[in-house]
Amino acid sequence: MRRRQPDPDDLDSLNLLLDTVCNMFGVFIFSALIVAVMAMTRSTQIVVEASPASAQAERAAKVSATDASVRALHARLETIRSSRSSALMDRASEASQLRFQAESELEIREQTLADYKRRLTSDSAFLANLRQEIPRLQDQIAGIEDAIRRARRIKEVETRTPLRRALEGRIPVQVVLHDGRAYILNAWWDHVQTTDHPCDIWCDWNLDAVDAAASGCNVVKCFRGGEIEIHRRILLRTGGGIIADSAEALAKNPAWIRFLSSLDPRRHVVSIRSTATGFQAFGPIRGEIVGRGIPYNVEPTRLDPFYSDSIVEGTPVGQ
Repeated sequence: MRRRQPDPDDLDSLNLLLDTVCNMFGVFIFSALIVAVMAMTRSTQIVVEASPASAQAERAAKVSATDASVRALHARLETIRSSRSSALMDRASEASQLRFQAESELEIREQTLADYKRRLTSDSAFLANLRQEIPRLQDQIAGIEDAIRRARRIKEVETRTPLRRALEGRIPVQVVLHDGRAYILNAWWDHVQTTDHPCDIWCDWNLDAVDAAASGCNVVKCFRGGEIEIHRRILLRTGGGIIADSAEALAKNPAWIRFLSSLDPRRHVVSIRSTATGFQAFGPIRGEIVGRGIPYNVEPTRLDPFYSDSIVEGTPVGQ
């Protein structure tokens, strides 16, 4: 069966109806949108208008709380700053005191160190001087020990001046003491033979002690049988003789040792003549003579500037 074809006019009517329906629906939707937008705007305005007082109060409270917090923070900051400043000041003061104490202690230590250095230097110098002094001290000790030994020997020997009768028959050996020196007038060491007569010796000058050119020996008589008369005038040599103010030096003097070795305690007697300046040499001379067991006699004399004596019958008589 053949279908019926639609009429074009029917189609246009439907399109018009559809347009109308669509337009009305769009109007309804637009109106609804406008109403909704207006309602929303109105509610917002009402809310805004209804809450300005509470918002301001809340804001004021927040601002006040913020200000209080800020003030509290400022106060706390000031407290922290002041506490830190006080602590720093205390620490600075303590550090300053410690520094002062350290500087004082350092100065004391430096002074102590300087004192130690000075003492060490002086001690080193003292030790160096002591090392140099040791040989001299040893020599002095040896000299003292030698003096003690001589003193012991002297103690055991008769030290008084012999009586005149004890000197009879002995050959006098003249020694003049002057200015701390011992002047041995004759060269006894050149006449050690017992056959040499004293008359040959008393005019034989010791050139180390006597100025031979200015001295004189007048032999009036000299017999080997015993009659003797000799007059002498003697000028002592300037700077001569033997230094005798020290027992140690005297005991080591070769000339003195030679002189004592030439004497015989059984035959000789040392005739000591001392000036006012010669007695400082008397002790050492006497000690050496007594230590050898040689008798002696001693008398004062003077120089003008010559020393004068006379030997009569073997006994010297000072002038």
